[in-house]
Amino acid sequence: MVNLSNIRELTILVSNFFGNLTTFFVANIEQLSVFDILKIGVGPSSSHTLGPWKAVQRFIQSIQKASKLSQISSITVELYGSLSKTGKGHGTDIAIMLGLSGEDPETIDTNMIQQKTQLINRTRSVDLLGIHPITFDPKTNIVFRPEKLPYHPNGIRVWAETEDGERMLETYYSVGGGFVLKEGEIIDEQSIRNLPYPAQTPQELVTHALELNGSIQDVLWENEQTWRTKDEIKADLLRLWEVMLESVFLGCHTEGKLPGGLNVTRRAPLMHKKLMPDSDFQKPEDWVAALTKLN
Repeated sequence: MVNLSNIRELTILVSNFFGNLTTFFVANIEQLSVFDILKIGVGPSSSHTLGPWKAVQRFIQSIQKASKLSQISSITVELYGSLSKTGKGHGTDIAIMLGLSGEDPETIDTNMIQQKTQLINRTRSVDLLGIHPITFDPKTNIVFRPEKLPYHPNGIRVWAETEDGERMLETYYSVGGGFVLKEGEIIDEQSIRNLPYPAQTPQELVTHALELNGSIQDVLWENEQTWRTKDEIKADLLRLWEVMLESVFLGCHTEGKLPGGLNVTRRAPLMHKKLMPDSDFQKPEDWVAALTKLN
């Protein structure tokens, strides 16, 4: 028997999530995989850290695709609006440096982030995509501008100049959830898939769940197979779980201040010690197993 009250509660959450995206984004990219929503990346913010990282990553990759990477002599990144006002605390400048370096937010060794950014600051240079060195001083080549660009509060403009004086400019918007839109970008309609159970409203989601005599997760499972096979979905979900588990484990066992320069004390370790004062786990799996046994 399907519990309609539970379905309606969950659909409200889904509706709220989509409602927080911009009107343009919802109108033009209506199909979202679970893996579009649950992303692996470096925090603390999907809009202020992950988004800007992906924006400069796209910019550098577009230059490489045009076979002009070796000609670049300088790059300046301008951060507008909210990215300017709170970017330092959210590590936006760090994300810019790493994105230019060719580091990927999903695979980077987070233990090396401080070392990599300190090297860029000290040498005042960066190796674009890790292969083309240019002069780059984060204090002057990352510009924080409090004014907003027309489309969205989280605006990013990236300027590049070649040795012969050619200038290239691209504008991006970090619209939330790690999603990035390039100004003037046209959505490729051929990339839109035909989902077996499309839903634009919570009511349609409930209707599909009833058709399957199941729940919202059953609807999502069927739709997800539009992008991936069942084995791929399971493998990717397992990887998400492993990253989540490791992140929480490290958070509960790492004392000191949070990165970002705001001098915020980590609270999780103290709370964890109160909950499990005698714990001495070396593996996240053993730790979470012990947590499940707590009353």
